Amino acid sequence: MRVYRKELNRLKSAKTLVKRNFAYFGVNKKQEITRLLYEISKRDDMPPSGILDKSNLTDYSLLKKYLLKKRYPHSSSKSMDFRPYFPKLEFSP
Repeated sequence: MRVYRKELNRLKSAKTLVKRNFAYFGVNKKQEITRLLYEISKRDDMPPSGILDKSNLTDYSLLKKYLLKKRYPHSSSKSMDFRPYFPKLEFSP
């Protein structure tokens, strides 16, 4: 149950961060950025806010490109078109 709570808090933190900093993004864009922040946060075991500390990105395409490079460093470095699918992420007890 602790793992569930930890991951739920991580997801809430990512959602709050996106809602606060990128309120002007549409629903789908917020969902994609939240998913990327959550996945990077989980893999690197750091809070979602730590991922965006050094970047002052406000443009969606630049932000997504930055997060994709962090999440998928090998796939996004290739010259081919890389478009992963990010379904909505939710936890329910």
